[in-house]
Amino acid sequence: MTATVRPSRANEALEDQLQLFPPRSPRHQSDIAERRAKQRIAEPFPVRAWAVDAAGHPFNVDCVVLNMSSTGMYLRMERQMVAGEWISLVVQLLNGPSTGTSVAIYGTVLRDDPLGDGSQGIAVIIKEHRFL
Repeated sequence: MTATVRPSRANEALEDQLQLFPPRSPRHQSDIAERRAKQRIAEPFPVRAWAVDAAGHPFNVDCVVLNMSSTGMYLRMERQMVAGEWISLVVQLLNGPSTGTSVAIYGTVLRDDPLGDGSQGIAVIIKEHRFL
């Protein structure tokens, strides 16, 4: 039997989960007013990504979350992406060196920003997610 996931309820569940992982250091605090409606967390959670890059090549790669909310996330990766492309992710929401939970995410690329160190900042809109 497959459970139906309602997007608003799923977002609330992810938002609740994110509250379990508050930023651990003041370096994540900012004097700039937050414009986003959803709370964001800025922790370097490990991610495995599957998608098609800007050159049309399918790939899977390890990358890292720069920040995330219940509706979107920003990743650092070594691949260029095209806005509108689908991306599949498994994020390790760690609360210690080896404890936490994983979430599978299916989303679309919102934008691809060069980060200046040879890597790309990939903004992702979360379309679906499931805790593993």
